[in-house]
Amino acid sequence: MARTPPDTEGVDIPAGPIWSHEDAKVKCPVACAAANLRWNGNWTTVIAGRQSVCGCQ
Repeated sequence: MARTPPDTEGVDIPAGPIWSHEDAKVKCPVACAAANLRWNGNWTTVIAGRQSVCGCQ
């Protein structure tokens, strides 16, 4: 029986406001680790000044 490959797309985990990529380097590994995931280097702001998400795998 063939196995389904793991999801390589990942998920977005809320991380509060992220102000810069340097800030993301601090906040995203923590946010992803809390979900037993690893940060994939991506992040985006979804509500300016209030909420950003980190890409986790």
